[in-house]
Amino acid sequence: ALYTGVLVSALAPSMPFWSLSLLPGVAIPAMPLLFLVSAVATGVGLTVMVSGTLMVGDMRQQIRRLPVIHLVLIALEVGLLALLLATALWQGGAAAQAAESLAIGAHSAIFWALFVVPGFAIPLAILGLGVAGVHSRALELVAGICIIVAGLVLRYLVLISGIPVTL
Repeated sequence: ALYTGVLVSALAPSMPFWSLSLLPGVAIPAMPLLFLVSAVATGVGLTVMVSGTLMVGDMRQQIRRLPVIHLVLIALEVGLLALLLATALWQGGAAAQAAESLAIGAHSAIFWALFVVPGFAIPLAILGLGVAGVHSRALELVAGICIIVAGLVLRYLVLISGIPVTL
């Protein structure tokens, strides 16, 4: 995931959205960090899904902190994505066009329906129930599937949203 993010961000002059810094004026590329956090969140989501559906009784106590860690990772991913979109809009040009295409433009239906809702809203609700002590194997399976789909959709959206600039 980190390698893919570095590789995508290395196309700096020709794809401004892919090569955005984490913050304006800070030379830390956003894509490697976003891809890394997303990959870890997806992996932990898969672990939560498998452990929630296959584990029984006493084993559940051994992994009780895993959903909390996953909630933190999802929150971090949301923060990074929001920061990336805000930085793109602030920068303007092709980067802003790419961010707008994700949030309100041509790719917004995919962004909201296949990334935000299944990647954040559904898992946060289900993990929140789990932290509160409500456990359901079916719900944990749904959350895991949603997280995996959203992880794939994020990578797809980042790649199709890049708007090339003529050099």
